[in-house]
Amino acid sequence: MKEKVIKKKKELPYLFKLNKGNQSLFYFGTEHSVDPDHHQFKILKSSFNDFLKNTNENKIVFIEGNEILSNVLLNNEEDNIRRFGERGLLLNLVLKNNIEYVYAELSFQEEADLLNKEFSKEHIVYFYITRLISGLLRKNPDMNFDQALSFAVDDWSHHLNWEKEFFTVDKIKQIHKDLFQSELSSESVELIKKVCIPVNEEFSVINKIAKASSQTRDDVVLEKVKKAWRKGKNIFIVYGYNHSDRQEPVLREVCK
Repeated sequence: MKEKVIKKKKELPYLFKLNKGNQSLFYFGTEHSVDPDHHQFKILKSSFNDFLKNTNENKIVFIEGNEILSNVLLNNEEDNIRRFGERGLLLNLVLKNNIEYVYAELSFQEEADLLNKEFSKEHIVYFYITRLISGLLRKNPDMNFDQALSFAVDDWSHHLNWEKEFFTVDKIKQIHKDLFQSELSSESVELIKKVCIPVNEEFSVINKIAKASSQTRDDVVLEKVKKAWRKGKNIFIVYGYNHSDRQEPVLREVCK
């Protein structure tokens, strides 16, 4: 009988530092949060200060996700966290310290087109929309579900240049019913949270899309980190801690 491997739970935030000669890579695996009182934000600031003080001027910071325009940042640090989570705090820090930074991911359209080689458009659109709903309700627990659904549908209709028939509330409700034999409503919140994470692949095709999306994003950012390292850059990376499972082994090999 094959012995079951029990995966050790990571302490959050998940940090590691790699060095080679005078070059360093700092990795901060974050728990996505918009709570300014979350303990990780003090640790993030401390880790970033360590990066500033103990590396030379050849620095670059990798920020997860798509671009946050610098002109939408707020003056108050806590408000930036409430609006953008750790990404808002990190962008604020790099701008204050005039550090080079990059959003090292594909555009939404580029990623969606890659996913469409394996998955249907309707399931990809459903994944993106329900993932956004989960994020909206995490940031705003009192937000009305139907309001979140309408906002997510409208928002994604502007991100993807696909047929407009996929971007209606009725269409998303129909896809949900076809997938899970239930109506999409405020009672579905825990279900859509479950299907939008890149685990439990056997649960639904949406979990498979979530995993493929995560791996695609990891592959792209890792290639850009490799290039930056080869150029002698000191690197600071902040990503959701789950990405470290795939990213850490590659980064340790790169920085040998």
